[in-house]
Amino acid sequence: MLHKLTSNIISKEFARHGTFYFKEVVYNTNNNFFDLYIHSNSEKIPELLVNAYNHFVALVPSITTKVSAYFLTTLTNYEQRIQHTLTSTPLTIQVVHVLANETAYTTVVVCGITYKKYGFFTKNVGIRVEVKNNTILSIERKKDTTKPNGN
Repeated sequence: MLHKLTSNIISKEFARHGTFYFKEVVYNTNNNFFDLYIHSNSEKIPELLVNAYNHFVALVPSITTKVSAYFLTTLTNYEQRIQHTLTSTPLTIQVVHVLANETAYTTVVVCGITYKKYGFFTKNVGIRVEVKNNTILSIERKKDTTKPNGN
């Protein structure tokens, strides 16, 4: 399960790549994991970023519930026909990015739902969630989850 972090844990257990710290984090009993990126322009991790991640940990149940409900409101025609299958398909958290200098939001969470489309072809639906101050600011289904919501 998810654990809260400290700047000490981050500096010891995470890999440093340029301006961010990185680690794959296991978040449930099925050993699903997400990529965690914590952006920091300095060697010392600001407490603000540690707190933003720790707030995310507390929000995970709320985020997954809201994203699952949101997904069901954005179904394509094909997805509406297989809705009974999709409701039993688990939502996964794929990426969590804690940002240092973003004023609009502090954390970006990319979730996904993968389902079989035709035969052996699968479809991955990406959903980007932007969070600030323990509040989900926006949820958007996107083809390119690297772009901010609203774009």
